Amino acid sequence: MNCRLQGCLRRVALAGALAVSSAGCWDLRTLDQRAFALLMAIDRQEGQWQLTAQIAVPGGQDRGGGAEGTPAAIELVSGRGNSLREALDDLRSRLHRELDTSHMDTVVIGEAAAREGLDRLLFLSRSLRVPVVASVAVSRGPAAEVTRARSPALNLPALFTARAFTGSFTRHPGVIPVPVWMLFNRLLPSPFQDPYAPGLVSREGQIDFAGVALFSGPRMVGWLDGHDAATLGVIRARRVVGSVSADVPAQDGQPGGRTVLRVVTGRIRYSADLRDGRPVLRLNASFHGDLDEAPPGLLRDAQGQARVEQALARESEARLESLLHRLQEIGSDPIGFGEDFRVRWPDSPFVRDKASWQAAYRQAEVEARVDISITSSGHRE
Repeated sequence: MNCRLQGCLRRVALAGALAVSSAGCWDLRTLDQRAFALLMAIDRQEGQWQLTAQIAVPGGQDRGGGAEGTPAAIELVSGRGNSLREALDDLRSRLHRELDTSHMDTVVIGEAAAREGLDRLLFLSRSLRVPVVASVAVSRGPAAEVTRARSPALNLPALFTARAFTGSFTRHPGVIPVPVWMLFNRLLPSPFQDPYAPGLVSREGQIDFAGVALFSGPRMVGWLDGHDAATLGVIRARRVVGSVSADVPAQDGQPGGRTVLRVVTGRIRYSADLRDGRPVLRLNASFHGDLDEAPPGLLRDAQGQARVEQALARESEARLESLLHRLQEIGSDPIGFGEDFRVRWPDSPFVRDKASWQAAYRQAEVEARVDISITSSGHRE
């Protein structure tokens, strides 16, 4: 072989090597080589970060996710480190496949990590590449307990939260969806609207929803439970679902008793105004619906119906005002009164900065006005 031919062969070999090394599929991972994380928990324990991933195991035996012996199984893998990156690397070292977060549905932040600050978790939306539409929740206690909890209805616990937060399983106002993009790109950077996130808890080994976690700036400062969480959900959605109830007092020989209105349509609006140089937080709502429960004889005439509507309106106003007072006490503005006030009075000293609005918000007056209309009372003796 002459020198010219040898030189040609070397050039061909070099070109082939360069082509292989620069090809887009050199690092291909097929489906069987990937570990798909459906849910991830973030905890802060003993000065370290802990990540726990709920990995789908298609066709495998149950490893803690569903009922015993069911084919839809999960594998729980944890990693610890002094930083989130170190915890992630430790988690990956415990997997025999490549971690894939592109199908993650839910991120659960432990209460201790949430109280330390969401600004410590920007890694989620930057390096970990969690889908921006994935839902974020805060656990009552360690988030790892939520990953170990079983679903009351599904073999994969991650699907239970995913379908609830997307509204395909339940539309209860207390289950408030907060995706990654909203928490980290819209709420967290805002100085005049505080972040919030739905709560999750493990109750006797079963995963369940547990109110709403409230923040002041990046740090969690408290919880809303039960009816208050549902009321916040109604305000944030600006539409009314569910029912309202009240005790109608007896009057002038007319009977009284417990009444329940099933809301068919309704709207609720919030605003922050000025009165005598001080901020006023306002909620205005209108509910229209059918009367599901009422004592006999209460709706014999128009006066009776008016009494019911007034009682329901007063009870609803008291519930809304109670929620606002609770938010002021905690020091969190998840509704966005500060943003509304800033738009109306951008030069006001109350919105000079976060601290200025926080002080004004805590001392602001609160007003709630509710208009209720019974569109159908049904047939009653």
